[in-house]
Amino acid sequence: MLDPLQQSAVAGAALAITVFWGTSFTLMLMGTYEPAATKLSAQAQHLIKQEQQKGTVQDQQAWLKEHDLSITLGEQLP
Repeated sequence: MLDPLQQSAVAGAALAITVFWGTSFTLMLMGTYEPAATKLSAQAQHLIKQEQQKGTVQDQQAWLKEHDLSITLGEQLP
């Protein structure tokens, strides 16, 4: 068994390692997916503007959802 000082040191080291890797992987995922999501969102907005000019779209959000182009965090999570 470790004494309380050693337990505290191990817990601090484990926390530091966990925070470092958690932050690193989160930033890596954001750096990978954010540019693609931004581009796809811009393309969807461009497409919906074209459809609105034709007069075929009344509700933007409903149209995006109907065509599986709606990107909300709630819909992305399992």
